[in-house]
Amino acid sequence: MEANQSPPRKRPRRDRNREKASFLNSAEAMKLDIWSEFPEDLFETVIARLPVAAIFRFRSVCRKWCSLVGSDNFSQQYSEVPQGMPWFYTITHENGNNNVAMYDPSLNKWHHPSVPLAPANIVMPVASAGGLVCLLDLSHRNFYICNPLTQSLKEIPPRSVQAWSRVSVGMVLNGRTSNEGYKVMWLRNDGNHEVYDSLHLTDHTLAEFQGKIMLVGLLCKNAATCVCIWELQKMTLLWKEVDRMPNIWCLEFYGKHMRMTCLGNSGLLMLSLKAKRMNRLVMYNLVSKEWQKVPDCMLPCSRKKQWIACGTAFSPCPSASP
Repeated sequence: MEANQSPPRKRPRRDRNREKASFLNSAEAMKLDIWSEFPEDLFETVIARLPVAAIFRFRSVCRKWCSLVGSDNFSQQYSEVPQGMPWFYTITHENGNNNVAMYDPSLNKWHHPSVPLAPANIVMPVASAGGLVCLLDLSHRNFYICNPLTQSLKEIPPRSVQAWSRVSVGMVLNGRTSNEGYKVMWLRNDGNHEVYDSLHLTDHTLAEFQGKIMLVGLLCKNAATCVCIWELQKMTLLWKEVDRMPNIWCLEFYGKHMRMTCLGNSGLLMLSLKAKRMNRLVMYNLVSKEWQKVPDCMLPCSRKKQWIACGTAFSPCPSASP
């Protein structure tokens, strides 16, 4: 800059703000133009690949977008997306009050539905398949099928044989999605059993169960307590220990009378461990044999840790219909 040349004048802030606002408005207009030309048949393809929490935020934008999630095309698109980690649907119990809590392992976060699903006071999750959860009403001896994400609920028709509290329940899909129907199988301790088919509404005999049989329990010796995993050997029908909780974690249970609730599916287990003045949640991966601590489950308006009384793992699916 020459000695006699004056420095350039700085533009007033008002002019700079006007230019900035004009740029933002043009950018917003460009975004609207882009999305207005976006093919509608691709919306379901994009939505189906979003995280579950993002899908429900998407539904709240407008009625049209909300209806997209319930469309057959979206259901088909969602079924083709590789499934992520299953969630855990649990019933928490504290001071005589039962509440629903869902844990998302991928985000390490608890979700608390505001409205109870089933009309009964005491409900136990017993099985799951395709984003649906099977609930057993211990008061009225009825079964319910629900989608925990959409809060939809269906009561299964009465059975020919009464089911009591000591009953084992399984649930499978007829095809890839719940739209192709599902079966609920239950077996009573006296050998009576029944199968409910949502598609054909008929009964069938129980088929063999494929896969490994695992046992999770507390191993107590003197004052020491540890969580162990056993596998039933098919040839010898003997139990073989395959893993146990890290010793440093078990030291916390030393000298305490422990209670444990185990729930899981798809290779993931959640263990709820309770002693006097202590609640602990642990997750175990059967495939990688990794132990992981789970954050405490607390209600939104409370700081008290909740005891997981029962529950099951399920694969969240916004399009699943009971």
